[in-house]
Amino acid sequence: GFKMGPAIPPSAKDIPSGCSDFEVIIARGTSESNAKVDGKFGTIVGDPLMRNLTAIMPNARGYPYPASSNAAADTTTGRIDVIKRLTSQSAACPSQKFALVGYSLGAAVIHAAGAKMPEALVPKVLAVVLYGDPLLVSAGGVGKLPAALDDRLLENCSKGD
Repeated sequence: GFKMGPAIPPSAKDIPSGCSDFEVIIARGTSESNAKVDGKFGTIVGDPLMRNLTAIMPNARGYPYPASSNAAADTTTGRIDVIKRLTSQSAACPSQKFALVGYSLGAAVIHAAGAKMPEALVPKVLAVVLYGDPLLVSAGGVGKLPAALDDRLLENCSKGD
């Protein structure tokens, strides 16, 4: 059968520094590995998404967040990490804008971050894009996105998700 593994921690070299016009914060799925070539964000959603995005927006960059097989701990850790990243980048780079992307467990992380996000950060998030969102089936206790982010939400599900 399928066995979930440990988190795939981001390499320090994969954490972008300085400012950019647009940053995509990507929360991967449970124990999701990286693509073999230039992978940083998860082989199923994050890596292909960033390849396609940077082809049309060369100055866009991604910020990776790992997800292990411990959903409860990762949702909390991820929420804290996403908000911390938005807060520090917004302070350092006032004109920077963001998209939040989550796949599976990562979608729960993005829901949790959105629910606890300081109001001042909400206008900086231009899009929320979720794939295989488990909260569509089971609401869980992670909280709801604020209305402004919910208006910018695109849910992507396959048959059976």
